[in-house]
Amino acid sequence: MRKTESRDFPRPETNRRSYSDPEKSPLPVEEVESVVENVLTDIDAAFESIFQWALQIGSKQNVAKELLVRLAHDRPINDVGTNEQRTTLLELYCNRDLLEKKSDHPAGYDYQVPLMKEWVKNKYIVT
Repeated sequence: MRKTESRDFPRPETNRRSYSDPEKSPLPVEEVESVVENVLTDIDAAFESIFQWALQIGSKQNVAKELLVRLAHDRPINDVGTNEQRTTLLELYCNRDLLEKKSDHPAGYDYQVPLMKEWVKNKYIVT
């Protein structure tokens, strides 16, 4: 994975582009695509790291994974593990700001960060 170096980006004070200034044009598509690709690669690694951390801090990794994946897919969680395992994991994840109680969610809990939820949803299928 190539890390973006600061020399790859224009200096804001010398190359500032603005939509309101007709003399300056928006960023070229190639520049945007390059930056987006690097950001998405970095985000994928960050979300994978967070997800693996979440599995490891739970006592039962398979239960934790099923719980997190089902929540990402807006599926019921009442049959994931035992009631005690679910309660422990939900409290732990809420205390660590991964999940939050949501009365409008089918399971009563949801991800605090929607991008994390989408990442899990796209990466893992419901079993």
